[in-house]
Amino acid sequence: MQSIYKSVLPVILLLLSVSSCKKDNSEELKELNSFLYHTYQVNTEALEYQQKKYHMIAEEKPSTRIKNLDAIYKTYGELSSKLNAAIVAENTEIEPLQTKYNQLLDEIEQFVKTDKSYTINRILTNNKNHQLNAKYHLNIMRNNLVIAMSYAFEHSSKPASIKNNIKSLKHVDIKVTQNYYRTVLSLSSAIAQTSNEYRSVIVDKISKDGINTDMKYTVLDNTSFSDITFDSLQRGNYFIQGKLEFKERGKILVVPFSNEFEIK
Repeated sequence: MQSIYKSVLPVILLLLSVSSCKKDNSEELKELNSFLYHTYQVNTEALEYQQKKYHMIAEEKPSTRIKNLDAIYKTYGELSSKLNAAIVAENTEIEPLQTKYNQLLDEIEQFVKTDKSYTINRILTNNKNHQLNAKYHLNIMRNNLVIAMSYAFEHSSKPASIKNNIKSLKHVDIKVTQNYYRTVLSLSSAIAQTSNEYRSVIVDKISKDGINTDMKYTVLDNTSFSDITFDSLQRGNYFIQGKLEFKERGKILVVPFSNEFEIK
């Protein structure tokens, strides 16, 4: 959803720069305001989608409901109504609306913890631009608000980051099961399995009765983390050492693991 805003912003900047270079820019501004109106409709649909997703999660798990977000959305609804009325009115004072607009954006940015990927560019709503055309300025504020509100709901629904919790991962649980001649080591980690973007298991060493050995195995995904399967293992005490790799926000995080198990 964030890509909508990133693709529209350069177009708005281009149209604004063209309009501001002409003395008689009434037609250009009319086209720009029309463009902003249709963009607002698309952004509103994005907000409704993110809000619906948020409510579905909250219904399934009430503890995920965020009172602060609900309060922000109420303020957004009130300010959005005022902006809608101001757009169709004549001789509207923009300054009071701009003050409330900036205050609400500040609240939203605090909510998303100033995560740059969930914040918007306010460059189009400075004091110089609203002197160009009041309706244009109001349309920009309305668009920015609906985008920022959509980002807030999207941010609330994203999986929690595991980067800050990595240090708390002391070990990876390993459950050993045997089925006929096949031995399966099921690896599980409540922290590691929160990342679904990319996960892999790398086995660095396997030893039997204290002696390193080279044996064939297969790594398969499971609902917990991964299974390491061996076609056959002889009786003895085994030690396995390796690492879990998973990607979060474009970065590869590595968690080492080791465990002992016995085949009887």
